[in-house]
Amino acid sequence: MKMKTCRECGVELVVGDNWAPSHARNRQYICRPCLAEAARRRYWANVEKMREADRRRYEADPKKHRESARRWYEANPEKERERARRYREANPERVRESRRRRYEANPEKMKEAVRRWREANREKHREISRRYYARKLNAAVEPVDEQAVYELSGRMCIYCGVTENLELDHVVPLSRGGVHSEDNLVVACRGCNTSKGAKPLREWLETQPRAITWVV
Repeated sequence: MKMKTCRECGVELVVGDNWAPSHARNRQYICRPCLAEAARRRYWANVEKMREADRRRYEADPKKHRESARRWYEANPEKERERARRYREANPERVRESRRRRYEANPEKMKEAVRRWREANREKHREISRRYYARKLNAAVEPVDEQAVYELSGRMCIYCGVTENLELDHVVPLSRGGVHSEDNLVVACRGCNTSKGAKPLREWLETQPRAITWVV
């Protein structure tokens, strides 16, 4: 029996694997990846028409459209996160305007959604806040693995040794030229972090007789 191959890339076609059964029955010799690529090219070659068609389908049955989108998101979470990330990077103004409109339309609902997200993602929220503060002070910002910083410190305050109410502290304060990076972050209890504030480390340690002695 002669082997069937894709007319686009020449790969061997296997029904049910890389060759759709309907295409096999209709003798359409094209593999699934090439078919998807052809559909992508058609979409972007006629993007305005395709978007208009999507809009009409949504207006005709919004509930069905939302359910279809929900199923796709659940089946492809990584693809959706990557798509959303690329869109945010390419359209920052549109994203900000969309968020502003949603907030103005439902301020209480948006506040509640933000509150729930913060409660469910406390570490992420704190990291976002620290990065925002660093950018506001024109400080350099580098990727930070918070868990690695906590593990390196033994999950205890590096200044006094307590193990409760821990948070991250910039050894060299951002307001004094410090960098938001793992090399400039240590674990501190809330009391020590608040007391230290923006003081130089050596100066602050001289006022803390109970602080652990360590070389600066």
